[in-house]
Amino acid sequence: MKRKETLILIEIAVMIAVFALAAGICLRIFTLSGRMSAENTARDRCVTEARNVVEMLGYCAGDLDAACGTYGGAVTDGCWVICYDENWTVTPDGGAYVLTAEPVPTESEYLGKAVITVRDAEEDVIFTVPAAWQTGGMDDET
Repeated sequence: MKRKETLILIEIAVMIAVFALAAGICLRIFTLSGRMSAENTARDRCVTEARNVVEMLGYCAGDLDAACGTYGGAVTDGCWVICYDENWTVTPDGGAYVLTAEPVPTESEYLGKAVITVRDAEEDVIFTVPAAWQTGGMDDET
């Protein structure tokens, strides 16, 4: 009779150990998925903000000062810099994310180009995209 009770106790202890191991694995997976979700949300917002900046540059025909005055941020060393806090609100300086629009020389006076880069607070690049827009037309010459 004692041997049977011992086996039952050992079986319960093994079941508890297996359950604890499975619970630990599930907790780790949930933590990892939460972090991945936050990173993907930030990356999606980076894409949206970069697209907005590209559209604003096209609307302002590449004039960084005009785009900055309309959308926010500051022009420093020939680059348009926009700082964002954790909630993607434009801040005057510093923050959780920094978007830069750096103009690139082109072969044509009617084509504007820039490289849009979004970095996090640790200066790691989250998203980068080249952009181009038309600054004038052929009928401007006539």
